[in-house]
Amino acid sequence: MSDDDRRALDQAPVPESSQSFLISRNAVAVSDSNLRSPPTSIAMLRLQRTTTSSQTSQAQPDEEALNKPPLQHKPWGSRSLQRRTLLAFAGIFIGLLAAVEAIIQVAHNNQGIANADEDAYYLWTYGPVAILTVTLAFWSRIEYRSKQLAPYILLHSDPASTDQAIHLDYISPIAPTTIYQAIRNRNVLVALASISSLLVTLLIVVSTSLLGLVSFQLDQTGITMAVSDSFVDNASSLLTSPVAQMPFYVYDAIHNSSLKYPAGTTASFAYQNFTSADPSAADALTAEVDGFSATLTCEPAMLHFGGLSLNVPTGGQPYNTYEPTDDVSNVTISFNGCEANLTPPLYLTEVGVKQTIGQFVKVACAGGGDEEDSQRVLIYTMELMINSSAYADQYHLTYYYSITRSTQLLCRPSYSLPRLSVTVDRASGTNTAATLVNPSPTTDGRRISGLSAWNLTELILDSVSGISTYNSDSHWGPVIKLARQSRINVTDEEMFDVSTLQALLPPFFTSVSAQIARESLMRPSQAVVVGSSTTKRTRLTVRSLSARIMEATLAVLAVAAVIMAIFCPRTVSVPCDPGSIVGTATVFSLNRALLEHLKNDAPSENTRLAQPSWRPLVLKPSVRSLGLFTIAAVIVVLESLLQVSRKHNGIANVDLKQYIHYTWSYIPALLMIIIKLFALSVDFNTRLLAPFSRLRRGGTYKDALNVSYLKQLAPAAIISSVRTRQFAVTATTLMALIGGLLTIVVSGVYDVAQIPTQSLVQIQRQDSFRSVEDIDLDITSDDKGGMLGALILEQNLSYPKWTYDEFVFPKLEMVRDTSNLELGDFIDTTVPALHAKLHCRYLSGPEVNASVNWTNGGEMNIVKPPALATYLNTQSDIYLGGIDPVVEGGVFGYSDWAGDGNGIGDPPEYAYIWGSLSGREIDHIVILMCDEDLHTIDVSARFSLPNFSIGADFPPVPIEATSKWFTDLFLLEPYSDQLPRQPDGPFPWDEFFTLLVEGSGGIEMSDLRDPSKVDKIVDTIKHFHGILRAQQYNIVLRQTPAQNETLASLRYPSTMTSNRRSRLIQHAVSTRILEGMLFAMLVFGTAATFMMKTRDVLLENPCTIAAMARLLAESSILVHKRPSISIPDFLDSESPTDPESSQSDVFRLDWFVRREHSQEKTRIFTIRAVDAVELRTRPSAQPPEEVNAATATATVGDYAPIPADDTHPSLDLADLDRERNEERGDSALLAVTSVQDGNHREETDSLVRSRDQDQTSESEQTPNHQRSP
Repeated sequence: MSDDDRRALDQAPVPESSQSFLISRNAVAVSDSNLRSPPTSIAMLRLQRTTTSSQTSQAQPDEEALNKPPLQHKPWGSRSLQRRTLLAFAGIFIGLLAAVEAIIQVAHNNQGIANADEDAYYLWTYGPVAILTVTLAFWSRIEYRSKQLAPYILLHSDPASTDQAIHLDYISPIAPTTIYQAIRNRNVLVALASISSLLVTLLIVVSTSLLGLVSFQLDQTGITMAVSDSFVDNASSLLTSPVAQMPFYVYDAIHNSSLKYPAGTTASFAYQNFTSADPSAADALTAEVDGFSATLTCEPAMLHFGGLSLNVPTGGQPYNTYEPTDDVSNVTISFNGCEANLTPPLYLTEVGVKQTIGQFVKVACAGGGDEEDSQRVLIYTMELMINSSAYADQYHLTYYYSITRSTQLLCRPSYSLPRLSVTVDRASGTNTAATLVNPSPTTDGRRISGLSAWNLTELILDSVSGISTYNSDSHWGPVIKLARQSRINVTDEEMFDVSTLQALLPPFFTSVSAQIARESLMRPSQAVVVGSSTTKRTRLTVRSLSARIMEATLAVLAVAAVIMAIFCPRTVSVPCDPGSIVGTATVFSLNRALLEHLKNDAPSENTRLAQPSWRPLVLKPSVRSLGLFTIAAVIVVLESLLQVSRKHNGIANVDLKQYIHYTWSYIPALLMIIIKLFALSVDFNTRLLAPFSRLRRGGTYKDALNVSYLKQLAPAAIISSVRTRQFAVTATTLMALIGGLLTIVVSGVYDVAQIPTQSLVQIQRQDSFRSVEDIDLDITSDDKGGMLGALILEQNLSYPKWTYDEFVFPKLEMVRDTSNLELGDFIDTTVPALHAKLHCRYLSGPEVNASVNWTNGGEMNIVKPPALATYLNTQSDIYLGGIDPVVEGGVFGYSDWAGDGNGIGDPPEYAYIWGSLSGREIDHIVILMCDEDLHTIDVSARFSLPNFSIGADFPPVPIEATSKWFTDLFLLEPYSDQLPRQPDGPFPWDEFFTLLVEGSGGIEMSDLRDPSKVDKIVDTIKHFHGILRAQQYNIVLRQTPAQNETLASLRYPSTMTSNRRSRLIQHAVSTRILEGMLFAMLVFGTAATFMMKTRDVLLENPCTIAAMARLLAESSILVHKRPSISIPDFLDSESPTDPESSQSDVFRLDWFVRREHSQEKTRIFTIRAVDAVELRTRPSAQPPEEVNAATATATVGDYAPIPADDTHPSLDLADLDRERNEERGDSALLAVTSVQDGNHREETDSLVRSRDQDQTSESEQTPNHQRSP
């Protein structure tokens, strides 16, 4: 072919359909010399070579092909970089934003999303991260295509920017560099795609802390509850019944021993008790029930003193109390139209000596109408003194008093039955809140028939007057005395303050009235109410900060996707996917001016001598080793932290109220993102270099030229790399795939849990128990231990501090700072405790000599059995006769005691007698005689902090082997006189047996008839006795530690456990999964290092058009890729389809000899077909004709271009052999060709020989009639 023919081909007009992906000749500086003789490979794009079946026939130029019009094609377009794809992603981002907002609203409206379920832990931990990770994986395809096609889009849209486009590289730089370049170049697609990838990565990190566990109080309405009692409709019987004393004991115990109000009462109300059918399903129950509330409305009153005198018989004793008659008292109280007479109690003292009295009495207003309207309660504090005295006659002496000062309140009682909203604690049954449903109840509300406010007042006055404990001081009335005990150290002087009286007496009236209502004004009921429940649950909820960050980011992503869709071109002006080498070559085949221009820029051997070959930074040994070492270090750190978490029940204490809880979500996720980016970088560069590395060894069209691993998703890349035996790509793709899952798994590694944390501490005893010699019996006068014990047993009140069951503990405190103690913390320790022991023996049946005197009202008489004389103390004076009357067919119970009570006498003795009658005959009788001694015993106890209380969930456990005798001397008066009297109880005259039957954990009345229940009754008596005595000892027997006690004897080693302390824990399952994934990445990354050559593969980064054009400008690929065959196959295809003629060709990337017109040999770095070299080494028998030479020259034209005169150069066999040896490394151009390159050539020769054998085999199998002659 002549030069004129070639020029005619070059200057042929390009069809309009092809101009969209051609580079303007004016855009590239091309000289006439460059255009005068284009490479044969470009010229041959216009030729159609005819292949015949005969291998020896000569190929003739296809003249018809020269006359064919240029090829028509449709531009290729990527499925990823399309407007509908970008709009679909915008919809996905909007959908995710809506989902986040939806779960925020669900969590807000329902106090969380759902109850925490350990089985679903990994679902809500991994779920959000997994969704975003998959989203990022698909978005990365859009990012890659936008970067890959950006230069081609620029070439099409702005031909003047050709030089910039061909040198543009958005693929290989890191994201910040890419974003900067894209913004500088005003490339919206690349900038937004890269920014969006970073934002999705940010979303993955933030989503690790999107959901968390929080404790909520969950309210549930419509709960059906059973009411166990209700208020009586008529209280007439109450006025005739004996007065109960228990309400006053309850008030006293609550205010002086820090006990809680019994179930069904508060300080202001009595209310109906209720419970749920399933009480375990809630922590607290709330319902509207009937309540009882009594109030005492008081106002200050004026006192009018008109004289006060007292007539006393001359034989009277000093300091006795006399009530003078009305005609000698002229003291009145007035307020708001009510005037009442006051007769204060008068006491004899010396003249001029002041005395203070205080009373709570009922008075009547003069002329006040009916009793209900005229009655008032007068509360006063008064200071009196005797001014003078005179004899009225020889038998009487008159004392004249004056009131030096006084304070008085005139009060009016009232009561109501309002509706209350009551909340009770499920565990204890005690109320936590009781409020009025209607804060302003009407005055004409429900009333109890037969009960007036004055009846209630009289009940209080009558009941309290019968309790000897509160009547020991006649100067202060029992109500005043009891009310004063509710406050510590209220002085007489303070009692003259109106505010003090207001603060003490009206609340006392209200509280005691509530207890009386509970005790006497309620009856059993089976009513039903509908209420609500409150349950404390750990709920899965949304962390607002993370959710709001995600919403804002998703909104930005949606907008970015829409903007990208607007700027995205409808088509990309390339004929096929330029991702593979052959695809790029196909694109270049239509840009001859560019190839011709860049051909002169192709690197020569001098270039390689001057600079080293190009290799990505991440694939350099130092950087890759650093990355793999980091992965190994993370594995070690994870395992170390796991062991710390296991050993110490967590890694560290954390405060969930601060934002620090985001650190253990974000920091691990960020670290995994870094490792993931390292893996992705290794994978990207490995995929990028894989085809070129294969060509360095020799590769075929399928496994090297037409391979584009970068465009494939991970699963497709793995399958493709296995098929092409590129196992380095397989390893790095698996490494990157696992790296993408790291953030999912790491989100479930760390969590916060309420884990018990134990530490060794010391507690110190603050007191000790009195010895016999140090006892002062005067301190027993205010002993109320029996009363407290009865309240514990009968009213189910909690144990006072430092007591539990039968044990009395010393007062303890921690030997450390207690400011940081929290509710829920507790101490386990072993300390000595005090407890009383009864040593008993009983007789029953015929062994007991008992009789009933029916003529004396059923009085029972028992003779002390001789069998007990040797067991009991000989000085015992206990009396067993004259037991309270029994009834026919009934049961009886009797208790008594004997002892000196002076701390010197013999041990106390107790007698308990019970049994039953059949008619008038004794059917069953038991007499139990016991004596008592006091022991100390070591007890394992759990004290709740910070107040050292003991809960019923973990009762103290005594260590029986440590029991030691303390004393057996009688120290205290027995408790029998302190037990509350129950006039309507089963044993009205024996408080102990009443307590035994009605107390918590007591016996049944039927047990007193059953001989088989004797041991049970004996054990119950001992237990109740121990509880009552423990309360007495707790009050009386404490003293400060002795001076001779050492610090070691006062301290006890203990273990403190914090249940409420939040600890950062590391889950073992997630840790093992994460460690396994990191180890697999380490293995794959290490294996990939040795599976693929990365050094001396390329001279420059192949990610630019210019670099690939220089590489392919003189490559034999353009000869093998003929447009008449290949380009039609490219249409509507992601990858070019290889023509059959080149399926088995072997190509190699290496340094080859290029012979110019001057016959000077230069070496260039390019890709060539191995069979071209083989062709040059096979001499023909005859000189080749022009057509044969043209054909041969076209095959090897990349390195032996046709001269200008179109004559074929002579083929010198010696030169050809020498060139072949040089190309195979035999002549040792060591400076430019490495030993490893020589090994690659050997692999290439092996591939060629294998190819030739396959062709020969196919030829032999072809029938003779199908071959050309």
